[in-house]
Order: sequence, then structure tokens, then C-alpha cells
Amino acid sequence: MVYEIQKNFLLSDCTLLENLKKDNIPFRNSKFETFYTQITSNHSVKFQSFCNEFYKITKFNNSILE
Repeated sequence: MVYEIQKNFLLSDCTLLENLKKDNIPFRNSKFETFYTQITSNHSVKFQSFCNEFYKITKFNNSILE
């Protein structure tokens, strides 16, 4: 089992692309599909597909990490 700590940062798409180009970091545009389900107020499941690979991410909200 893998535990993921997730923190979201909001940047506009153009800012992100400009920074990648400026630093000469190669990138490509890819399509992700995501579906969320809420099990309880502290537990959710995210299903994600990318390049014909599928992932299931179980997420537990923990106020200690916020």
C-alpha cells in the first residue's frame, strides 16, 4: 500500500507552461479522466485513467496534515 500526501497549488495553465519552457523542461499535453466517489466525510475514492492505464486512489482526510 502507498500513502500519498497531497497538497494542491493553483497556477494558471499559462504560468505553468511558461515556467517549463523558460527552464527548458520537456513536456507534453495529456488527457486524464477522473471520477470521484465520497464514502464518508473523511474517506473518498478517486479513479483515474491515463494512457490506457487505470489507477484507484483511496483518500483519507486527516486534519493533522492540514
